Amino acid sequence: MKWNLFAIMILVALFAVSCGDEDPSTDVGAECTTAGEMKCEGDLALTCQGGSWTAYDCAEIGKTCVMNGTAAECSGGTTDNGGTDNATDNGGTDTDTPATGNCGNDKTDTGEACDGDAKDCTTIAGGGYTGGFAECKSDCSGYDETGCIAGTDSPVTDSDTPATGKTCLEINQCTADCTDQACVDACVASGTTEAQAQYNAVMTCVSNNCATECGSGGTNETCNACASEKCPDEMDACFTVDVAPYGNITANAAFTFFYDGSCTPADTCLGDQVNGNQAGLVMNSVFGGTYGSGKPVPGVGGQQTLSLAMHTNADNTTDPVTPASVVVMMQSQTQTGIVNPVVQMGFPSDAITPGQLSTDASQQGSAYLVLLNSLGNTSCLLAYSFGGTVNVTAASNTTAPGAGTLNFDSTKIEVYYPKETPMGDISGNLGTTQVCPKE
Repeated sequence: MKWNLFAIMILVALFAVSCGDEDPSTDVGAECTTAGEMKCEGDLALTCQGGSWTAYDCAEIGKTCVMNGTAAECSGGTTDNGGTDNATDNGGTDTDTPATGNCGNDKTDTGEACDGDAKDCTTIAGGGYTGGFAECKSDCSGYDETGCIAGTDSPVTDSDTPATGKTCLEINQCTADCTDQACVDACVASGTTEAQAQYNAVMTCVSNNCATECGSGGTNETCNACASEKCPDEMDACFTVDVAPYGNITANAAFTFFYDGSCTPADTCLGDQVNGNQAGLVMNSVFGGTYGSGKPVPGVGGQQTLSLAMHTNADNTTDPVTPASVVVMMQSQTQTGIVNPVVQMGFPSDAITPGQLSTDASQQGSAYLVLLNSLGNTSCLLAYSFGGTVNVTAASNTTAPGAGTLNFDSTKIEVYYPKETPMGDISGNLGTTQVCPKE
């Protein structure tokens, strides 16, 4: 349907330049066999999930990974004033006794459920979670379970109750898992009366106006484009959710050379290119702004900020289906690692011309911007753009492999937490991409 977002590949290429930066080797992403097994690797808390090791970086909240029995947890705080550490009491839920006034000292004092730490979601009693980490709430009353990964629900029941029913967007997400008409009918029936009417309005409009584009001979791209053009009111009513942005990002960039972003493995070959030719490397930030609770972009603590533009799939040999594009990346780093978040912006193709582009990923032909957190050798998605624009002021040779110049700026690119976007919760449509805990 109206989803440019889900055709976008999230590419994370962590590049190192000759100043001595290193990305330590870990088991993140490697195969594992025992689901739920946990271990620590430095500041990383690793969990065996879906047949591979996933990680949460405890350093993001100023903690280190420690083993609590068989569970890896982000800790480092101690008890104070003779208080008893009750961080695991009743799963850290909102029924914990309110904090006594020492919240924020990274010590679990009497009356606090936690203080500055994070715990494995699978250890939360009654949560039914299969993964993720829950960070301690700012008032120390318990753990924020936003970053937890829920267990598998059936397509029809999802997380809704019969009393409320699904929204039109949730009906559409439900039908995406169906293989027969009976399943589709059940999904529609599980929606509210209003949602069913909205969904049926979209289907009727698409059937009347986009039969060819959405038929057996069409593609997702042709169907999306036709539906967005011929049925905009019906699409907006069904797929738009009123939610506040997670952050606003600005841009002011000028690049004189594109690196090859389709090389493999990206984490080493891109660094080799940069060290061999730093003509395209911008030694400062090209993105700014804030996200979450007012956290800055770039992140705090970096000794230097590096930015580059890279050409992906320029000759269409890496992936004949995915069009060539240009991706811009910015990261801050210390001598030993990455300072989160990493910023990545992608253009819809490599044929870039001066003018204004939408950064609303629900629109066909838009650019996109994401915030990513580095977790060892892998990453998680923190935010995705669903609003704003970027103004391309200059562009040349953008379709030529190993060449190209590009200037652009923006005063406002709206980004949203993946589970709270105008398109609803998109975390289930991101493939193997892990969603970061909300900051």
